[in-house]
Amino acid sequence: MYKNIHLYSFFCVIFLFIGNLAFGQSGNIVGAVIETETGEPIIGAKVVIIELQKSATADLNGNFKFNEVPIGKYTISATFFGYLKKNITEVQVTNKGITTLNISLDFETAETETVVITAEAVKETSEALLIIRANAEQISDGIAADAIRRSPDNTTSDVMKRIPGASIQEGKFAIIRGLNERYNSGFVNGAPLPSTETDKRAISFDLFPSNVLDNITILKTATPDQPADFAGGIIQINTKEIPTSDFFDIGVGVGINTLANFNQFKSFDQGSLPVLGLTGGELSLNENIPSINSYPTLNNSERAEASKNFLNNYGTETQGSSPPSHSIQLAGGKAIKIKENAEFGLVLSLSNSNSYKFTEIERREYVNLDNNVPRKFENDSQYSREVFTSGMLNLGFKLPNNKFFLKNLFSINSDFQYIDRYGYSNLDQLSDTSYERKYAYYALENRMLTSQLGAEHSFGKTNQYKVSWVAGYSDINRELPDYRLVYYNNQNARRPFFYGTSLQANPKDNSRFFYELNENLFSGDYKFDFPIFLKKDIIKINGKVGGMHVNRERIFDARVFGTQGIGITLDQRLQTPDILLDPNNYNNNFFFTDASRRSDSYEAGSDLNSGFAMFDATIYKNLRFVGGARVESYTQRLNSFGTAGDEIKIDTNVTDLLPSANLTYSLSDKNKVRFAYSKTLSRPEFRELAPFAFYDYQLDAVVGGNAGIVRTTINNLDLRFERYPGADQILSASVFYKEFTNPIEFINEPQGNNQRQYGFANVAKATNYGVEVEFRKRLDFIDEWLKTKFFSYATILGNFAIIESEVDLSETPGAYFGDNAVRTLQGQSPFIINGGVFVTTQNLYNFSLLVNRVGRRIAFTGNFGNADIFENPRTVLDFQVSKTIKNVFTAKLNFSDLLAQDLIFYQDMNDNGKFDGKVDQNFLIDNKFQNDNQIYRFNYARRISLSFVYKF
Repeated sequence: MYKNIHLYSFFCVIFLFIGNLAFGQSGNIVGAVIETETGEPIIGAKVVIIELQKSATADLNGNFKFNEVPIGKYTISATFFGYLKKNITEVQVTNKGITTLNISLDFETAETETVVITAEAVKETSEALLIIRANAEQISDGIAADAIRRSPDNTTSDVMKRIPGASIQEGKFAIIRGLNERYNSGFVNGAPLPSTETDKRAISFDLFPSNVLDNITILKTATPDQPADFAGGIIQINTKEIPTSDFFDIGVGVGINTLANFNQFKSFDQGSLPVLGLTGGELSLNENIPSINSYPTLNNSERAEASKNFLNNYGTETQGSSPPSHSIQLAGGKAIKIKENAEFGLVLSLSNSNSYKFTEIERREYVNLDNNVPRKFENDSQYSREVFTSGMLNLGFKLPNNKFFLKNLFSINSDFQYIDRYGYSNLDQLSDTSYERKYAYYALENRMLTSQLGAEHSFGKTNQYKVSWVAGYSDINRELPDYRLVYYNNQNARRPFFYGTSLQANPKDNSRFFYELNENLFSGDYKFDFPIFLKKDIIKINGKVGGMHVNRERIFDARVFGTQGIGITLDQRLQTPDILLDPNNYNNNFFFTDASRRSDSYEAGSDLNSGFAMFDATIYKNLRFVGGARVESYTQRLNSFGTAGDEIKIDTNVTDLLPSANLTYSLSDKNKVRFAYSKTLSRPEFRELAPFAFYDYQLDAVVGGNAGIVRTTINNLDLRFERYPGADQILSASVFYKEFTNPIEFINEPQGNNQRQYGFANVAKATNYGVEVEFRKRLDFIDEWLKTKFFSYATILGNFAIIESEVDLSETPGAYFGDNAVRTLQGQSPFIINGGVFVTTQNLYNFSLLVNRVGRRIAFTGNFGNADIFENPRTVLDFQVSKTIKNVFTAKLNFSDLLAQDLIFYQDMNDNGKFDGKVDQNFLIDNKFQNDNQIYRFNYARRISLSFVYKF
């Protein structure tokens, strides 16, 4: 089992580094020098403060900086061979402040006379930032650190829902262009991320706290130098870069959940290090428990004796209210100048947060579509504590024309839940009613370590040759130790509930479940950029070649135990779980027995070897074509057993040729049109193939794999118009079309007695198409009309997407489609809306109001007589106000999910496209159901938090 020694060492190293940093307070100038036409960095450009005759040289990313610049206004000069010289005036330096200045240089042509271009600092910085986005190779969207700071978002998943065409499902999974989480790929600092989930192909982006982010970019079209395993988007997470000056920040925060903090709150023993989200191994499977192979040979007496090795950890603690949520963040950076052209830097960050939630959940289940009889009604009281702990250590070393970096992030994301479930079921339509009381003790611990070692090099007379490489390592551990389920029932709700005994163990009821997933990923990526042909003002062609290699290895082990036998008295069956399941009560006719199956564990691995060749051609400055092809050879392995004990071995290899082309035409300096075509794919995840079947208490259903699914191939078409009307402003409109062959979906496949079960399957064909619009507009033009100054501080922004999809089910065995064989893709929303207003006043008050809403989507597809289950739309409204004092102290007050609308999952029985209210039973009029089947209803809370950050 997992040991904590390396975790303690990691945190100790961070504290030692932070404790030894010497932080400066001088005024600095930082920025970058780029080409106006391409947005590419100009390596080696010379930047001079004219009044001080102080110079700096742009590094591999075009970055430069000046430390300890006296307070005042200066003129900055930028020059490089083959470019026109530019002077920037009115560059203001303040005490303890950082002045950012990005400079764009124009090519010098044969006809150009020797001239000096002069620009103002504010205008130049804004134009340069727009140039970088406007000259991207492909269609992409993103969000930068400054926008992240102005939102109440705490995790990467919260941040991503602000990006055009993106939404978040279950609070952590990304939905891009209406396509569910399995159709996205994730990268951190250029290295791939493996799936973090046991039961789906998905990356849980709440593993990354927002305070370590530099930016997030979503690539929506393919280029040959990027992996092709996506259809929605490639999500690139970049953590903080090496600092341009020394800093040290400390932040603290408190918050309340309007349901958890004003209601009774229950919890249970969560291990030795709950504040960090670690159980300390205390809940892990006792090493004295017999192995899965030896259990069948034990007699009842031996099984009773073995049961005494389980902890008696069924007790609960009840409080009048939960503690307030709380967080702390420490961050520091140090820049060390070794000599004139050599520099070393580091960034350190440590954060921890504990948040408390209370959620009421209603659950309903119906027999089938023929008579639509309700068969189960249950209500949950869910008490949960979520813990996020992270440590980041980034190192960098810069030499002339060379840059090296080592970036490390360790994070813990744990969820502790106690669920009290009450309800009744009608197993034989409306007779044979059974009243039930169930309890669940859930402690899920996620740990992730990710590291990237990389470098960038340039050489040649004008540094026109560039080499970049990055080696990545990720280690993901996901542990569910001692997941306890307890079941009591009675035939009369007014009588006491009895512990449910059985002659055979039932993993769904009185059971203990243990699983551990460990996955290691090694990756290597390398690229070489070089010029092919250049004729000034006519054509410029660059080439790029490279490759990528990824090795993944996963081990998944699970054990499940259930109580067996009826050797306890009626009085004992009335006792609470902590008294009844005391080790002294186990005997020859009442004990825990091993209910594990060989299919509950599996080993899997994969190898991806790929190479690419591409070219980037610019013709007459306004036409750019980026194209080429990528070849990916993918081998996938899985060893397990079927539910009947039969051996399952998967060992496949598929090689794909994946072409792509991106065309950009500049109508003017501010207007561009983009067109893109690509072929991409989406491969089955290990869990989707593995036969392992797991009872999910939240879903109240079993989730199983399917060894027969195959990869999906996708043809993609995109068209986008972009307009950059001014500083920090944009208007863009896109249309896209995607054609899927063998898409993989999460389906509802009921078992005997209409028990709901979910799994994975291919459908034959699908299409996905839509429109995206984004705008960001400063409102200073209103001041010109009204002769005021208020609106010059405000910016309005928004993005929305309208998306349609079609899945043809006529050739899919068992698919539910009623009278219509066409439905939408599972997980796809018909619309996504993001909007907001930012206001920054002269006295450093910041206000932001943000709204997010997604249209209804199919959460679980119907199958074999069961209708699709939809997720009903809900609107999320967030507000933040912050105040900065003397650039060193910031206070933020956040109001999250102000509307606190319920999250509802339902079956649309009357096919009217909406949820028709909270009902417990349907009625037929003219052979049409008048109400819908509510399957789940989650009651969410409002959250209020206050945080403070001090910069030393």
